Amino acid sequence: MTPSIKSPSKDESRHDESRPSELMTRSDESVPRTGTFRLPVCDIIEKDDEYIIESEMPGTRQEDVDIHYLHGELTVTGKKCHTHCGPEAVKSRKYRVRQFECHDYSRTFRIGDTIKTDSIRADYQNGVVTVHLPKSEAVKPRKIELSKS
Repeated sequence: MTPSIKSPSKDESRHDESRPSELMTRSDESVPRTGTFRLPVCDIIEKDDEYIIESEMPGTRQEDVDIHYLHGELTVTGKKCHTHCGPEAVKSRKYRVRQFECHDYSRTFRIGDTIKTDSIRADYQNGVVTVHLPKSEAVKPRKIELSKS
């Protein structure tokens, strides 16, 4: 089974309907938002011996990223909260325009039983989480030799 992106639940799929600031560009309006929750954009790559999932989580720190595997599903979560957008900073400033915000990222992938779960590894670089999912021997391509008659 090729890893696939799990559809968000009904609550996760609701988008914030509040009107964005007139200073925001059209591209800012297209960012998937649900209050303080965002779905990170992802790529799923298949190689002969592994699947690779790359999740973009800009603004997160490595220590704020969690990856969990349970019952055939891999969940990648992250938290973005800068000191200038926390509750204390908001109270102490007079904003003319405020677009920085704290939010959580979360994405779940259906993995199935085609992965060596004890060999899953991940790394983080420049806001991108890369998860390596090694294929089990049963699903790796292999050459079958013909017997001589």
